[in-house]
Amino acid sequence: MVTDGPYAEGKEHLAGFFLIDVESHQRAEEIARAFSGPGETVELRPVMGGGGDAG
Repeated sequence: MVTDGPYAEGKEHLAGFFLIDVESHQRAEEIARAFSGPGETVELRPVMGGGGDAG
């Protein structure tokens, strides 16, 4: 069996994303479960912050 890799195929992807600010990966998984439907593919990716003061 040949596959394209661990990611969803382009035809299965609807462009868009959510950027969420959470304290833990576990909380991100909880939120992803709430937004996903049966059989949908959800990818969680960490984002590196700038580390600067927003004020």
